[in-house]
Amino acid sequence: MTSMRRIRSLLGQGKRYLFTHNSAMWFCGAAAGRAQWRPAEGIRIEFDDFAASCVYLQKEAARFPWIAPGAELEAARRWGHHYPLIYRGGTAAGYIKIALQKVYVQDFDALIPLKDDEAFVCDTYIAPEFRGKGLSRELVLGTLGWLAQSGGRYLFCHIPEWNAASLKLYTGCGFLPVKKISHLRVCGCRYFTTTPEEVLAAGRLLHGHEEARPLVVGEGAS
Repeated sequence: MTSMRRIRSLLGQGKRYLFTHNSAMWFCGAAAGRAQWRPAEGIRIEFDDFAASCVYLQKEAARFPWIAPGAELEAARRWGHHYPLIYRGGTAAGYIKIALQKVYVQDFDALIPLKDDEAFVCDTYIAPEFRGKGLSRELVLGTLGWLAQSGGRYLFCHIPEWNAASLKLYTGCGFLPVKKISHLRVCGCRYFTTTPEEVLAAGRLLHGHEEARPLVVGEGAS
């Protein structure tokens, strides 16, 4: 049985190498100029405890393995990303993954460089037992406020068209659609309808381009 699973896994890897296709709409939110965020009663977001976030990820990965991809965690440690945890009543209820400098985009299996005043949302997650309480909105708005206080200006994310909940969340928090990227990989060669770098540049124009400022957000991941 173990051998059969391994064979299926290898066949799946081979198929993904030969041909993969995905697409998502990229969005940009403005962090600069936002008022200081004030959490709802009983809500706290911890922005700088990367170790605690990793412990939470590993625990939740027992239920949802997709939330802790190895390449993404490796990039987070190397480039000093932040994985803020949101707490409700003292209990960790979810996270948002914020990439700085370089973001590993799992759909593309590639690292995308970011400017000093840009950040990227890799994933937003609220545990099932805490959903429906407005925590995801608190998490996104809190992150925008945190970035603004740190000198950040732009927060990007990409959302597949089927993910109605995330589309509603981010557009409701003021994110503007930039452009859809379709990605095709054939025998290891990548093809984009529009490059991520072009979409990042277009996103800055949506909110008014200014000179980049250094983004200083503490010590980050260790």
